[in-house]
Amino acid sequence: MMARELAFKYALALNLDQRIPAKWRTTGLSGEEWLNHFMKRHQGLSLRQAEKTSLSRNTSFNKHNVGTYFDNLEALFAKVEVPPSRILNLDESGISTVLEAPKVIAARGTKQVGQVVSGERGEQITFCAVICADGTY
Repeated sequence: MMARELAFKYALALNLDQRIPAKWRTTGLSGEEWLNHFMKRHQGLSLRQAEKTSLSRNTSFNKHNVGTYFDNLEALFAKVEVPPSRILNLDESGISTVLEAPKVIAARGTKQVGQVVSGERGEQITFCAVICADGTY
């Protein structure tokens, strides 16, 4: 886990050589007990499974771009009267053969936790779920 490696490197950087356990030096990681105690001391953090997010998606999903999208959508609905049965929400999901993203420590209550992953392509099984704004599908 990267948090344990970071804690070990931080202890080295602080010149805490005499206080670093021998096992930490052998593995190059802080102990699991250290991480458990760290998480207990910082109740605002939780261990979460990161979502795989490409670099382009990670940099494009920001407040400005989302705001622009909804401003354009509002302007379109003001021009064209669209019945709820013609407004669709589609969610695509799938299973990939590429390895899962690692677990990361994030602020408790965070809705979306991303981890940039490689662009490697594996086999993908994809399905889509669609529903209309009026509740039909």
